[in-house]
Amino acid sequence: MADVLVATAETEKNNLLKLGYNKNIKIVPNGVITDNTNTKKSWKRTQTILYVGLLRPNKGANILLEAVGLLKNQLKGYKIFIAGPDTEGYLKTLKELSIKLNIENIVYFLGGVFGKEKWELYKQADIFILPTLNENFGIVIAEALLSGTPVITCKGAPWQGIVEHRCGWWVNRTVKDIANAINESLSLSEQELEAMGKRGRNYVIKRFSSNIVAENMKQLYQQIVEKSYSTANVKLTNNNKLGGG
Repeated sequence: MADVLVATAETEKNNLLKLGYNKNIKIVPNGVITDNTNTKKSWKRTQTILYVGLLRPNKGANILLEAVGLLKNQLKGYKIFIAGPDTEGYLKTLKELSIKLNIENIVYFLGGVFGKEKWELYKQADIFILPTLNENFGIVIAEALLSGTPVITCKGAPWQGIVEHRCGWWVNRTVKDIANAINESLSLSEQELEAMGKRGRNYVIKRFSSNIVAENMKQLYQQIVEKSYSTANVKLTNNNKLGGG
């Protein structure tokens, strides 16, 4: 049996505990490379809302579209960018939904985006939204925050820190709650968006930078080694005592 199991989030830890295999579980989140990753230079509204993720039901692009449908009057002039590869043929369903909701004129399906193009999209967006069902981390959330863009995501993702650090919204996975969060974001001034964006970037750098996560993992291994060494010495001492008797 392993000395320790490593989970990336509390939800993952709870799932491992349910298996009953090993109760000694430590949480070490995934790391994000923050070096040479610049934040946006301006928080002047671009009237852009961004989704980045695989196009499949559990990621929730459909929930975002339905929320946009509820707010289409408030979102006149906006662009809703849906970026991500269509690995399961779900793009057709999303396009049909946008037509049904009468929002096809403001929704743009970009396909997979990578590298510089992806980072520019993060920086361009006023708000980033991932209405996911569940995540053990959610790297795109960290990347958006690192870019200085406030985030709306759901409680299936382990990002309650978004609320604690006042850099976005962490809501129930319903169309109404996503729509309410979008509506709140629309009411913010550009100065408030900037403050949220800067808090989010600072949160990711201090909590999820790859060098910090690597150090946490190193310390965990050191603890395991020291504990094993101590246990081995105790056994050796006891054996010597028994042999000496």
